[in-house]
Amino acid sequence: MIKVVVSAIIVVTVVFAFIFFLSIFLTKHTLTPTSLVLRQGINLKAVVDLGNILTVAKVKAKLSIPFGIHYLADSETIQITTGTSNLIEVELLQPQIFKPLLGRKIKAQKIVFNVDKPESFLESVTQKLKKTVRESKSKEQELISTPLPLASNIRRANKAGQCAIKVTNLTKKYDDFVAVEKLNIEVNYGEIFGFLGPNGAGKTTTINTIVGLLKPDAGSIKIGNFDLKSETLEAKAMFGYVAETPIVYENLTGAEFLQFVAKLYPVDKSDTAGRIERFLDLFNLNEWKDKPIKIYSQGMRRKIAIAAALVHNPRILILDEPTNGLDPAGIHKVKEVLFELRSKEVAILMSTHILEIAERMCDRVGIINRGRIVAQGQLSKLLKSTKDKKSSLEEIFLNLTK
Repeated sequence: MIKVVVSAIIVVTVVFAFIFFLSIFLTKHTLTPTSLVLRQGINLKAVVDLGNILTVAKVKAKLSIPFGIHYLADSETIQITTGTSNLIEVELLQPQIFKPLLGRKIKAQKIVFNVDKPESFLESVTQKLKKTVRESKSKEQELISTPLPLASNIRRANKAGQCAIKVTNLTKKYDDFVAVEKLNIEVNYGEIFGFLGPNGAGKTTTINTIVGLLKPDAGSIKIGNFDLKSETLEAKAMFGYVAETPIVYENLTGAEFLQFVAKLYPVDKSDTAGRIERFLDLFNLNEWKDKPIKIYSQGMRRKIAIAAALVHNPRILILDEPTNGLDPAGIHKVKEVLFELRSKEVAILMSTHILEIAERMCDRVGIINRGRIVAQGQLSKLLKSTKDKKSSLEEIFLNLTK
């Protein structure tokens, strides 16, 4: 029996050693028009999008382990090498996960590998990167120079009841912590969807992923007719967004800030001044319009941020705790604005921790707890589904999230 076990261990060791050395000799890295393909035999194949490459350069430093796949945790560097010569280092904009057949997953910001002709490789990848940047800028310029273009697409999906935001199996992790797991929600045109959950449940992570501030680890997001991953600029042109902590430029005046935001979108210049005046008046900011935002109160910053989200007349509005910092009059005004937008078939996704607001304003709600949706649907149906027919949203919320 012992001989059989020893023989099996020897066979397995020989097989793994053979795969390892075969992988080294079959290491080959290639460039395509859109990506860098890294391959080490059957052990690893990874595709790096050229749009995710920040820098590329020759390496002069010595390697601690010159053969195989090696990970340097301190610098988040993965080495895929067959020796110490002709080394190239690529730095990425966003970290990428590599999955060797032999070994654990590796999250790397830098990649070091060998090429046969480093000079010609550098020249080739540099040209491709320049082309990628040119195409990206051209696409962005085309989008900005076209009047809310997307009009034909928007009209096809802009009727009340049709889907404006579709999130499918969304998963987002921070290292080993799963913040959002297999989350599915849909928000329709002409409705206010309330996104509820206790602190730390995953509300802000979900919203930041939907608006493109975070990259999902799995799942898909569609904004209108556009896929957020492959049609990013088109998708982002569809919505206005207000963060939990308003994002403003403090040294600009209120009017200057709205003008700045309007220029980021294809807003007709002849209409810009009128829109700005309308929103300043709507949120009672006219007397503050020529004063720098740095002297604004928290509530006034919230109002100018909401105005900025609306200045390009979006068909979708995404709000993270929109009433934070507002006085009762400000909250009432925001309610009025949101009801008016809903009547014009705008889709509104709103997170809030004030259940009374959700109960009075939202057509449907989704309740998230520990990264998962635990209830979703029309509030009236959620209330009817409880044993106690006199239950309130607060009671349902507490029962589901305790």
